[in-house]
Amino acid sequence: MKIRTVLAILLLWSLAVSAATRTRQVVAPPPDISGLYGSVGLGFINLEKGVGLGLPFGLTAVSERYRLIATVNALEIGLFEGGDRDPRYVRQSFRGNSVCFDRATGFQVSDFRCSGSTDAQRSASVDLNFIAVNELWLGNHPARLFAGGGFRFLNPQTPYLSAGLYTASRSGFSGGFKLAMGEDYIFLGLVWGLDMRRIFRRF
Repeated sequence: MKIRTVLAILLLWSLAVSAATRTRQVVAPPPDISGLYGSVGLGFINLEKGVGLGLPFGLTAVSERYRLIATVNALEIGLFEGGDRDPRYVRQSFRGNSVCFDRATGFQVSDFRCSGSTDAQRSASVDLNFIAVNELWLGNHPARLFAGGGFRFLNPQTPYLSAGLYTASRSGFSGGFKLAMGEDYIFLGLVWGLDMRRIFRRF
């Protein structure tokens, strides 16, 4: 009888320890990702000119203590299809496929002949975001859900609202996605970053 009682107590104790361990794992706070990150983005940009490819380059500062994410994009490049297409070349449907023809010779030519040039627009922006949710798990990485606003200085000059997700690993790399919306301006894309402290430590 005593042996059964001891075994029952040990079993209950082990279950309690296991449950407590799982509870600590569940409620354990996510790692602090505060720091300064060199960042680059890739996404779609929609301006009055049309839809193109957006490439922002800058710095992102994260403060867990104040629940803030600030971004300064010193250079934002927008790539759009140009309008100076050569009228000599025309795209037509041939045997179910879209092909490019030379009007002067009547022969099929490379597809790039029917494409316009690429126009590039430059800009810069700053924004400040509040971390609304600091523990939204994506796989093994806790993501920060943020929302805020900022200002775009050129092409076009406009204030905008921003929102997205931001996460960082212990290796120093960060990533996420971002949505920014202003007057005649929308950006939706992915962002990546590298903790600048890891670069400075090498020097």
